[in-house]
Amino acid sequence: MILLVSGIPASGKSTYCRWLEQDQGFIHFDIDVQMFQGTGVGPRWNSIFHPGGSTKPFVSTLRQWLRSVVIDWGFPPAKLGVVRDLKEEGVEISWFDATGLLLSGNTLNGATAHLNASKHKSPGLKQPGRKLLRCLGPTSSLP
Repeated sequence: MILLVSGIPASGKSTYCRWLEQDQGFIHFDIDVQMFQGTGVGPRWNSIFHPGGSTKPFVSTLRQWLRSVVIDWGFPPAKLGVVRDLKEEGVEISWFDATGLLLSGNTLNGATAHLNASKHKSPGLKQPGRKLLRCLGPTSSLP
């Protein structure tokens, strides 16, 4: 699984991603702090933004690791096309809003699932009780 976690500043993205890394064994890349030195991912990420760039080499590299990966990126609106390309490559897209709700762009039959904080505890999240994960299905327009 490759998961892109995005959202507005201070919404809990990094806290959630660190929890996935520390407690769930995900590989964690924080794009805003270029947290991928020594992995070979940096050049592939940067090439996405060159003329004619593609997300395919980046995603292919992540898949080679055979581990779940979470990408922490509060992308600027001008980069929405990159997010769409990542989604087309099979990357799960999630968005943290101002309330700490995690809106997911994956396609789990349009189901709605509640993540129980006792099972999925992430210190510092703004809503320590239950987190709502809404599976939106195909997302033609991301927030």
